[in-house]
Amino acid sequence: MAVLRFADVLGHEEVIERLRCDISGDRLAHAYLFVGSVGVGKATVARLLGAATLCKSQDLSERPCGKCLACGKIERHNHPDFFTIAPQEGKRWIRIDAIRELQAELSLKPFESDRRVVVIDGAENMNEAAQNAFLKTLEEPPPGTLIILVAPGVNNLLPTIVSRCRIERFGPLKREDLAKILIERRELTESDAALVAGLAFGSVGAALAMDMDLAQRIRPALIRRIAEVATEDRTNMEKIMGMSAQLIKLGADGLAFIRLLLSDVTSKKIGRDRIANFDMAETIDRLAQRWNIEDVAYRFEKTLEAEEGLSRNLNQNLVFENLLFAIVQGESQ
Repeated sequence: MAVLRFADVLGHEEVIERLRCDISGDRLAHAYLFVGSVGVGKATVARLLGAATLCKSQDLSERPCGKCLACGKIERHNHPDFFTIAPQEGKRWIRIDAIRELQAELSLKPFESDRRVVVIDGAENMNEAAQNAFLKTLEEPPPGTLIILVAPGVNNLLPTIVSRCRIERFGPLKREDLAKILIERRELTESDAALVAGLAFGSVGAALAMDMDLAQRIRPALIRRIAEVATEDRTNMEKIMGMSAQLIKLGADGLAFIRLLLSDVTSKKIGRDRIANFDMAETIDRLAQRWNIEDVAYRFEKTLEAEEGLSRNLNQNLVFENLLFAIVQGESQ
């Protein structure tokens, strides 16, 4: 379902209210930087802000109206004054050539509006040359140009780029909002939608893409195996090696499930009742009773180290076996 108006967006109420005030008060910044976790809706809101800028509705408070000719063209991705730049399919970087092509387009007068919109989705993927070239556009933007950068954070962007943008931070969506989206778009039952929403770290993208077999069968089986080995008196090498082989197959999903498990154990340790793995509550309770808070923090640290090791293409068997040893034995061992 296409999101055509701000009213269609679930969550991010404070960010959207600020943007709507900018629109209705005709005081848009020349450049925005939307930051937040992958899949929480930053690019959707960026597109809506761009649509509001080009919308033909006379009522500024109703922009984007989702009905006018300009909104229709933006929905169909063929508005001549709306530019979107992202890494090409199968590529990681946004290269300087793409920025130079954009700058050439921006040197021309708008075609159908007195304004133009540029959305750079995945701005952190501009290589250094592309960022330096784009900085010139940020410093001296063509009249009537709105620039919106979308990125997970600011760390991979030049400080000079960040300093020239108004930053809007997007937090994870509430579980209730995610569940509503899942019921509507994936036609899940309320119980399945609640489960997936809890597992998705507040990300619409992750929730919509989540494999139900992973969520309903593989995840609980993995958690039970980890809890079983972690509560045995002796370290079982054979079981650890078996789980390592499973984690290699699961990849990022396996690490995400481990992070959620540790997050739930932490929640129990500090007295919070709400957990993501609510269907595994007894197992979470058992681990929370066995592990102290320092041990849980140590296991979190080792999970992050495993993620870093995989990103550097270290041997997967060693990465996952070391992680499982840390989870099973804890820091004291």
